[in-house]
Amino acid sequence: MQGSQEERATCVAGLAACISDQGRRADAEELYYQALTLFEGMESSQAARATCTVNLAACIEQQSRHDEAEKLFRDALTLYEGMEGSQAARALCTMNLATSIQQQSRHYEAENFYRRALTLFEDVEGSEAARARCTTGLASCLDLQGKLSVKSRQKYLDYSRSVFTKLGLTAELHHFNAVEAALIERQARTIKDPQEKKQLLERALALAAPAAFDADVRRYQFDTESKRLTWMESTAAPRIALAFQLAVATGNAALISDLIAIWRTAGTISHDAETHTVPGTPSSSPLQADTLLGIALTNDAYSGDPEPWGPSLTAGSEFSGPKKQPEHQLKRKPSPILLMPHRTRPAASGYTTQTEPTSTHYR
Repeated sequence: MQGSQEERATCVAGLAACISDQGRRADAEELYYQALTLFEGMESSQAARATCTVNLAACIEQQSRHDEAEKLFRDALTLYEGMEGSQAARALCTMNLATSIQQQSRHYEAENFYRRALTLFEDVEGSEAARARCTTGLASCLDLQGKLSVKSRQKYLDYSRSVFTKLGLTAELHHFNAVEAALIERQARTIKDPQEKKQLLERALALAAPAAFDADVRRYQFDTESKRLTWMESTAAPRIALAFQLAVATGNAALISDLIAIWRTAGTISHDAETHTVPGTPSSSPLQADTLLGIALTNDAYSGDPEPWGPSLTAGSEFSGPKKQPEHQLKRKPSPILLMPHRTRPAASGYTTQTEPTSTHYR
Protein backbone atom coordinates (compact mmCIF):
# COMPACT_ATOMS: atom_id res chain seq x y z
CA MET A 1 0.00 0.00 0.00
CA GLN A 2 1.47 3.30 -1.07
CA GLY A 3 0.81 6.33 1.13
CA SER A 4 1.43 9.96 0.37
CA GLN A 5 4.88 11.40 0.96
CA GLU A 6 3.62 13.33 3.98
CA GLU A 7 2.12 10.18 5.51
CA ARG A 8 5.38 8.32 5.01
CA ALA A 9 7.31 11.19 6.58
CA THR A 10 4.99 11.18 9.60
CA CYS A 11 5.38 7.42 9.95
CA VAL A 12 9.20 7.62 9.80
CA ALA A 13 9.21 10.41 12.40
CA GLY A 14 7.00 8.30 14.67
CA LEU A 15 9.32 5.33 14.28
CA ALA A 16 12.28 7.57 15.15
CA ALA A 17 10.52 8.69 18.34
CA CYS A 18 9.83 5.06 19.29
CA ILE A 19 13.46 4.06 18.72
CA SER A 20 14.72 7.10 20.62
CA ASP A 21 12.55 6.05 23.56
CA GLN A 22 14.50 2.75 23.59
CA GLY A 23 17.73 4.67 24.06
CA ARG A 24 18.93 4.05 20.49
CA ARG A 25 19.74 7.68 19.82
CA ALA A 26 22.01 7.21 16.79
CA ASP A 27 19.42 5.06 14.97
CA ALA A 28 16.66 7.54 15.85
CA GLU A 29 18.77 10.44 14.59
CA GLU A 30 19.17 8.80 11.18
CA LEU A 31 15.40 8.26 10.90
CA TYR A 32 14.62 11.84 11.93
CA TYR A 33 16.87 13.08 9.11
CA GLN A 34 15.05 10.76 6.69
CA ALA A 35 11.70 12.18 7.82
CA LEU A 36 12.93 15.76 7.38
CA THR A 37 14.05 14.94 3.84
CA LEU A 38 10.55 13.62 3.07
CA PHE A 39 8.91 16.71 4.62
CA GLU A 40 10.97 19.14 2.50
CA GLY A 41 9.02 21.11 -0.08
CA MET A 42 5.59 20.37 1.39
CA GLU A 43 3.89 23.60 2.53
CA SER A 44 1.17 21.68 4.35
CA SER A 45 3.72 19.89 6.52
CA GLN A 46 5.50 22.90 8.03
CA ALA A 47 4.17 22.24 11.55
CA ALA A 48 5.12 18.56 11.39
CA ARG A 49 8.53 19.46 10.01
CA ALA A 50 9.09 21.93 12.85
CA THR A 51 8.16 19.31 15.46
CA CYS A 52 10.40 16.73 13.78
CA THR A 53 13.27 19.24 13.81
CA VAL A 54 12.83 19.84 17.54
CA ASN A 55 12.68 16.10 18.20
CA LEU A 56 15.89 15.62 16.24
CA ALA A 57 17.53 18.47 18.17
CA ALA A 58 16.49 16.85 21.46
CA CYS A 59 17.86 13.49 20.31
CA ILE A 60 21.20 15.08 19.44
CA GLU A 61 21.22 17.06 22.68
CA GLN A 62 20.88 13.81 24.58
CA GLN A 63 24.11 12.73 22.91
CA SER A 64 25.81 15.87 24.34
CA ARG A 65 26.33 17.45 20.92
CA HIS A 66 25.08 20.79 22.13
CA ASP A 67 26.28 22.95 19.22
CA GLU A 68 24.48 20.78 16.65
CA ALA A 69 21.35 20.72 18.78
CA GLU A 70 21.43 24.49 19.12
CA LYS A 71 21.41 24.97 15.35
CA LEU A 72 18.42 22.65 14.96
CA PHE A 73 16.47 24.38 17.74
CA ARG A 74 17.09 27.68 15.93
CA ASP A 75 15.92 26.14 12.64
CA ALA A 76 12.74 24.98 14.35
CA LEU A 77 12.06 28.46 15.74
CA THR A 78 12.38 29.85 12.21
CA LEU A 79 9.80 27.33 11.01
CA TYR A 80 7.42 28.29 13.83
CA GLU A 81 7.58 32.03 13.02
CA GLY A 82 4.22 33.29 11.86
CA MET A 83 2.62 29.87 12.29
CA GLU A 84 -0.84 30.23 13.79
CA GLY A 85 -1.33 28.46 17.11
CA SER A 86 2.36 27.73 17.59
CA GLN A 87 3.03 29.79 20.72
CA ALA A 88 3.18 26.81 23.09
CA ALA A 89 5.56 24.98 20.76
CA ARG A 90 7.71 28.10 20.31
CA ALA A 91 7.89 28.60 24.07
CA LEU A 92 9.06 25.02 24.63
CA CYS A 93 11.53 25.19 21.77
CA THR A 94 12.94 28.48 23.09
CA MET A 95 13.40 26.94 26.54
CA ASN A 96 15.16 23.94 24.99
CA LEU A 97 17.40 26.29 23.03
CA ALA A 98 18.27 28.20 26.22
CA THR A 99 19.26 24.95 27.93
CA SER A 100 21.40 23.88 24.96
CA ILE A 101 23.22 27.23 24.94
CA GLN A 102 23.71 27.09 28.71
CA GLN A 103 25.30 23.65 28.38
CA GLN A 104 27.92 25.41 26.24
CA SER A 105 28.58 27.90 29.10
CA ARG A 106 27.21 30.89 27.15
CA HIS A 107 25.18 31.95 30.15
CA TYR A 108 24.34 35.54 29.13
CA GLU A 109 22.89 34.40 25.80
CA ALA A 110 21.02 31.56 27.51
CA GLU A 111 19.56 34.02 30.01
CA ASN A 112 17.98 36.04 27.18
CA PHE A 113 16.32 32.95 25.71
CA TYR A 114 15.00 31.83 29.10
CA ARG A 115 13.41 35.27 29.47
CA ARG A 116 11.89 35.06 25.99
CA ALA A 117 10.45 31.63 26.79
CA LEU A 118 8.90 32.93 30.02
CA THR A 119 7.26 35.77 28.08
CA LEU A 120 5.81 33.30 25.56
CA PHE A 121 4.54 31.00 28.33
CA GLU A 122 2.51 33.84 29.88
CA ASP A 123 -0.24 33.40 27.27
CA VAL A 124 -0.13 29.60 27.09
CA GLU A 125 -2.89 27.92 29.05
CA GLY A 126 -1.77 25.00 31.20
CA SER A 127 1.92 25.91 31.07
CA GLU A 128 2.46 26.45 34.80
CA ALA A 129 4.85 23.50 35.19
CA ALA A 130 6.83 24.53 32.10
CA ARG A 131 7.12 28.09 33.47
CA ALA A 132 8.45 26.68 36.73
CA ARG A 133 11.09 24.67 34.86
CA CYS A 134 12.03 27.73 32.85
CA THR A 135 12.25 29.83 36.03
CA THR A 136 14.58 27.26 37.57
CA GLY A 137 16.75 27.35 34.46
CA LEU A 138 16.89 31.13 34.55
CA ALA A 139 17.82 31.10 38.25
CA SER A 140 20.66 28.65 37.59
CA CYS A 141 21.84 30.74 34.64
CA LEU A 142 21.85 33.96 36.66
CA ASP A 143 23.60 32.21 39.55
CA LEU A 144 26.36 30.98 37.25
CA GLN A 145 26.91 34.60 36.16
CA GLY A 146 27.04 35.81 39.75
CA LYS A 147 23.97 38.00 39.20
CA LEU A 148 21.84 36.64 42.04
CA SER A 149 22.10 37.13 45.77
CA VAL A 150 21.30 34.07 47.86
CA LYS A 151 17.98 35.67 48.85
CA SER A 152 16.99 36.45 45.25
CA ARG A 153 17.94 32.96 44.08
CA GLN A 154 15.80 31.45 46.80
CA LYS A 155 12.77 33.45 45.61
CA TYR A 156 13.08 31.88 42.16
CA LEU A 157 13.52 28.41 43.62
CA ASP A 158 10.66 28.78 46.12
CA TYR A 159 8.30 29.66 43.26
CA SER A 160 9.29 26.58 41.23
CA ARG A 161 9.08 24.30 44.25
CA SER A 162 5.58 25.56 45.11
CA VAL A 163 4.37 24.85 41.55
CA PHE A 164 5.77 21.32 41.42
CA THR A 165 4.39 20.57 44.88
CA LYS A 166 0.95 21.96 44.08
CA LEU A 167 0.72 19.98 40.84
CA GLY A 168 1.94 16.78 42.52
CA LEU A 169 4.83 16.36 40.07
CA THR A 170 6.94 14.04 42.23
CA ALA A 171 9.56 13.18 39.61
CA GLU A 172 10.00 16.83 38.67
CA LEU A 173 10.28 17.82 42.32
CA HIS A 174 13.13 15.37 42.81
CA HIS A 175 14.87 16.73 39.72
CA PHE A 176 14.40 20.23 41.11
CA ASN A 177 15.85 19.12 44.47
CA ALA A 178 18.97 17.84 42.70
CA VAL A 179 19.32 21.19 40.90
CA GLU A 180 18.93 23.15 44.14
CA ALA A 181 21.36 20.85 45.98
CA ALA A 182 24.03 21.52 43.35
CA LEU A 183 23.46 25.28 43.65
CA ILE A 184 23.78 25.14 47.43
CA GLU A 185 26.93 23.01 47.14
CA ARG A 186 28.46 25.65 44.88
CA GLN A 187 27.49 28.35 47.38
CA ALA A 188 29.14 26.38 50.21
CA ARG A 189 32.48 26.56 48.41
CA THR A 190 32.57 30.32 48.95
CA ILE A 191 32.01 30.06 52.70
CA LYS A 192 35.08 30.18 54.96
CA ASP A 193 33.41 29.55 58.31
CA PRO A 194 33.59 25.74 58.82
CA GLN A 195 30.34 25.51 60.79
CA GLU A 196 28.32 27.57 58.29
CA LYS A 197 29.82 25.62 55.41
CA LYS A 198 28.89 22.29 56.99
CA GLN A 199 25.32 23.47 57.59
CA LEU A 200 24.97 24.38 53.90
CA LEU A 201 26.41 21.05 52.79
CA GLU A 202 24.05 19.14 55.08
CA ARG A 203 21.12 21.13 53.69
CA ALA A 204 22.24 20.24 50.17
CA LEU A 205 22.56 16.57 51.16
CA ALA A 206 19.02 16.57 52.58
CA LEU A 207 17.83 17.48 49.07
CA ALA A 208 20.25 15.38 47.05
CA ALA A 209 19.92 12.04 48.87
CA PRO A 210 16.13 11.60 48.39
CA ALA A 211 16.52 12.68 44.75
CA ALA A 212 19.23 10.05 44.28
CA PHE A 213 17.18 7.28 45.90
CA ASP A 214 14.13 8.23 43.82
CA ALA A 215 16.11 8.08 40.57
CA ASP A 216 17.57 4.73 41.59
CA VAL A 217 14.11 3.28 42.31
CA ARG A 218 12.67 4.53 39.04
CA ARG A 219 15.25 2.74 36.92
CA TYR A 220 13.41 -0.51 37.65
CA GLN A 221 10.18 0.82 36.16
CA PHE A 222 11.45 0.74 32.58
CA ASP A 223 10.51 -2.34 30.61
CA THR A 224 13.74 -2.82 28.62
CA GLU A 225 17.38 -2.94 29.59
CA SER A 226 18.31 -0.20 27.11
CA LYS A 227 15.79 2.17 28.68
CA ARG A 228 17.10 1.37 32.16
CA LEU A 229 20.69 1.95 31.06
CA THR A 230 19.76 5.28 29.48
CA TRP A 231 18.02 6.35 32.69
CA MET A 232 20.95 5.20 34.82
CA GLU A 233 23.52 7.05 32.72
CA SER A 234 21.58 10.27 32.26
CA THR A 235 19.81 10.54 35.62
CA ALA A 236 20.49 8.01 38.36
CA ALA A 237 24.29 8.06 38.14
CA PRO A 238 24.66 11.88 38.28
CA ARG A 239 22.28 12.07 41.24
CA ILE A 240 24.08 9.30 43.12
CA ALA A 241 27.39 11.06 42.36
CA LEU A 242 26.12 14.34 43.83
CA ALA A 243 24.72 12.63 46.94
CA PHE A 244 27.99 10.70 47.36
CA GLN A 245 30.04 13.88 46.99
CA LEU A 246 27.95 15.64 49.65
CA ALA A 247 28.05 12.63 51.99
CA VAL A 248 31.86 12.69 51.74
CA ALA A 249 31.97 16.46 52.33
CA THR A 250 29.82 16.15 55.46
CA GLY A 251 31.69 13.10 56.76
CA ASN A 252 28.56 10.91 56.73
CA ALA A 253 30.29 7.53 56.62
CA ALA A 254 27.10 5.52 57.21
CA LEU A 255 25.34 7.16 54.24
CA ILE A 256 28.41 6.66 52.06
CA SER A 257 28.22 2.96 52.83
CA ASP A 258 24.50 2.80 52.05
CA LEU A 259 24.92 4.72 48.78
CA ILE A 260 27.61 2.28 47.64
CA ALA A 261 25.51 -0.73 48.63
CA ILE A 262 22.33 0.58 46.98
CA TRP A 263 24.06 1.56 43.74
CA ARG A 264 25.70 -1.86 43.44
CA THR A 265 22.46 -3.78 43.97
CA ALA A 266 20.00 -5.08 41.43
CA GLY A 267 16.32 -4.64 42.11
CA THR A 268 12.78 -4.76 40.90
CA ILE A 269 9.58 -2.83 41.31
CA SER A 270 6.20 -4.55 41.25
CA HIS A 271 3.53 -1.85 41.06
CA ASP A 272 0.26 -2.66 39.35
CA ALA A 273 0.02 0.02 36.64
CA GLU A 274 -3.73 0.40 37.07
CA THR A 275 -4.05 0.63 40.83
CA HIS A 276 -0.68 1.49 42.33
CA THR A 277 0.98 3.85 39.89
CA VAL A 278 3.82 5.87 41.38
CA PRO A 279 3.33 9.64 40.82
CA GLY A 280 5.77 10.96 38.28
CA THR A 281 6.61 7.56 36.84
CA PRO A 282 8.57 7.87 33.56
CA SER A 283 6.27 7.47 30.59
CA SER A 284 6.65 4.69 28.08
CA SER A 285 5.76 7.15 25.34
CA PRO A 286 8.63 8.79 23.39
CA LEU A 287 10.72 11.46 25.09
CA GLN A 288 10.56 13.54 21.89
CA ALA A 289 10.77 17.29 21.58
CA ASP A 290 10.27 17.91 25.25
CA THR A 291 13.70 16.54 26.06
CA LEU A 292 15.69 18.96 28.15
CA LEU A 293 19.02 17.76 29.45
CA GLY A 294 18.55 19.47 32.79
CA ILE A 295 20.00 22.74 34.00
CA ALA A 296 23.68 23.43 33.42
CA LEU A 297 25.32 23.11 36.83
CA THR A 298 28.95 23.01 35.83
CA ASN A 299 31.46 23.20 38.65
CA ASP A 300 34.76 21.57 39.51
CA ALA A 301 33.40 18.38 40.99
CA TYR A 302 29.89 17.90 39.70
CA SER A 303 28.70 18.41 36.14
CA GLY A 304 24.98 18.60 36.73
CA ASP A 305 21.91 16.42 36.40
CA PRO A 306 21.43 15.85 32.66
CA GLU A 307 18.15 13.99 32.83
CA PRO A 308 15.36 14.39 30.31
CA TRP A 309 13.08 17.07 31.68
CA GLY A 310 10.27 18.92 29.93
CA PRO A 311 6.76 18.83 28.51
CA SER A 312 6.05 17.06 25.24
CA LEU A 313 5.07 18.82 22.03
CA THR A 314 3.03 15.82 20.98
CA ALA A 315 0.32 13.55 22.34
CA GLY A 316 0.18 13.24 26.10
CA SER A 317 1.75 16.63 26.79
CA GLU A 318 0.71 18.84 29.66
CA PHE A 319 -1.09 20.97 27.09
CA SER A 320 -3.16 18.12 25.68
CA GLY A 321 -4.05 15.97 28.67
CA PRO A 322 -2.64 13.55 31.25
CA LYS A 323 0.57 11.69 30.53
CA LYS A 324 0.39 7.96 29.91
CA GLN A 325 1.48 5.56 32.61
CA PRO A 326 3.99 2.78 31.86
CA GLU A 327 2.57 0.00 29.76
CA HIS A 328 4.82 -2.65 31.29
CA GLN A 329 6.21 -3.25 34.75
CA LEU A 330 8.89 -5.70 35.74
CA LYS A 331 7.59 -8.46 37.99
CA ARG A 332 10.79 -10.17 39.16
CA LYS A 333 11.35 -10.25 42.92
CA PRO A 334 14.35 -11.38 44.96
CA SER A 335 14.07 -14.17 47.49
CA PRO A 336 12.83 -13.12 50.96
CA ILE A 337 16.18 -13.46 52.71
CA LEU A 338 17.72 -10.96 50.28
CA LEU A 339 14.96 -8.37 50.65
CA MET A 340 16.57 -5.03 51.58
CA PRO A 341 14.31 -1.99 51.04
CA HIS A 342 15.59 1.47 52.01
CA ARG A 343 14.02 1.36 55.45
CA THR A 344 16.33 -1.48 56.52
CA ARG A 345 19.37 0.69 55.87
CA PRO A 346 19.65 3.03 58.91
CA ALA A 347 21.41 5.93 57.15
CA ALA A 348 19.42 5.83 53.92
CA SER A 349 16.08 5.53 55.73
CA GLY A 350 16.66 8.97 57.23
CA TYR A 351 16.21 10.53 53.80
CA THR A 352 12.61 10.00 52.74
CA THR A 353 11.41 9.76 49.16
CA GLN A 354 7.85 10.06 47.87
CA THR A 355 8.27 6.95 45.77
CA GLU A 356 6.35 4.21 47.57
CA PRO A 357 9.02 2.21 49.49
CA THR A 358 7.04 -0.96 50.20
CA SER A 359 7.30 -2.30 46.65
CA THR A 360 10.93 -1.44 46.03
CA HIS A 361 13.34 -4.34 46.64
CA TYR A 362 17.10 -4.60 46.53
CA ARG A 363 19.34 -7.62 46.33
